[in-house]
Amino acid sequence: MKRICITFAAAALSLTQLAGAAGTSIAVEGLAPTRDESFVLKRAVVRYGDLNIAEAQGAATLRTRIENAAVAVCKNGNVPSSNKIAVLVEKCRVDAVNNALAKAGLPKQAMN
Repeated sequence: MKRICITFAAAALSLTQLAGAAGTSIAVEGLAPTRDESFVLKRAVVRYGDLNIAEAQGAATLRTRIENAAVAVCKNGNVPSSNKIAVLVEKCRVDAVNNALAKAGLPKQAMN
């Protein structure tokens, strides 16, 4: 049976910081595979308060930021990669991107 480990990154934010960040950041989350084929929930925050995502250029920039964060979240580091692990990493990446895009109200990407 596979096991899932969940880790959380803790950050102390004041209510003012939380209110100011509302609507200007997205959590990119993914279940990253490990050496023993279990999974670890990883998270990265993508900020986009500087973008107008209603315009094509702003939406494209946010999509790129989300994709870069998903790669970082889902990579398996120094774990030797088998084909099975590579498939799991790619699934993690696609799921993380699509979930974050949905949160931002942007269209999903097709899986390669």
